[in-house]
Amino acid sequence: MITIKSLDGKDLHINENAISMISGGAHTNIFTLDGPKHATAESPQALVNRLGVHFAKLTRPDGSPVWVKPSAVNVIREPISTEMQGNKVNAVIQVAPAFKQALREDVATASRMLS
Repeated sequence: MITIKSLDGKDLHINENAISMISGGAHTNIFTLDGPKHATAESPQALVNRLGVHFAKLTRPDGSPVWVKPSAVNVIREPISTEMQGNKVNAVIQVAPAFKQALREDVATASRMLS
């Protein structure tokens, strides 16, 4: 278990093996295998470093990084027309349990980075 301080100051005790994806922005979002999303003020890179588990660092359509646990990815595919966002989306991954993340990387690059 890892202790992470939520945005409201509460300690969250999360099984580090259940964390499937981490994204950053105004705050860090932590996605777990059982679905809940948790927000923390800790930087995503600091959290990834503290976890000690391998995460692939990929790029969201807005250019921000997203860290994905390779074993949590169920599907890597080409985007469909409604997911394109201009030329900014080149692949989409489905992360357990059913969260989709659009990526700037193409399918081949994302597959290589997640292997």
